[in-house]
Amino acid sequence: EFYSPVCDRETGTTYFSPCYAGCTESSKTWRGDQYWSQCVCVPAGRVSEGECGSTCPDIMAVSLALTTMQQIIFYAGFVSLNVVFQRIVDEGDRTIAQGFRQCVRKALGTIPSPLLFGWIIDNHCTIWKTSVEGQLGNCWVYDTQEMVTWLCVVQVVLRILSSACYYLCWVYYPTKRKEDRKVKTPLIIQNSKYPSYSSLMSTSDISENS
Repeated sequence: EFYSPVCDRETGTTYFSPCYAGCTESSKTWRGDQYWSQCVCVPAGRVSEGECGSTCPDIMAVSLALTTMQQIIFYAGFVSLNVVFQRIVDEGDRTIAQGFRQCVRKALGTIPSPLLFGWIIDNHCTIWKTSVEGQLGNCWVYDTQEMVTWLCVVQVVLRILSSACYYLCWVYYPTKRKEDRKVKTPLIIQNSKYPSYSSLMSTSDISENS
């Protein structure tokens, strides 16, 4: 038994197959679209091939607009985030800190994340393909609304945790000492070929007094 969904356009109900809708006759239009009629389980008695789509026609445009805005906001602070990573450590540790950051980022981003989101997606499957031996195959039908809600909630929680970490970096940022803030006098190396500045000043003072 295979998943062959049909849709009742009047009620927006999707049936597992024409058999589940109680259809006995099928026909095709000149465009090649297939319809089933004489469906005893459907009030209108007629269904069309495929799942029923969303009732909101502008949902794709809204989704693309929000996704684009989210990406713009995220990458707008990409340079400033790198500056934060460089400033919260000592100058001599910046190279190793950057390498350690990349290792942790790859480890936490490529190993647990697919497992977490894959677990969420699998838990919201409503109809699994099952073999004769009882083994599960791929998912046929997802609870899309519930799955999208959970995916968004998990991403928002992870973003909040990330922002909290940046806030802690800002609060516990090591303050510089007062002597480090002072302007240090440059180191002057005396060259034997040329007279020093102090000797020139002393020579000019002697000539003026004389």
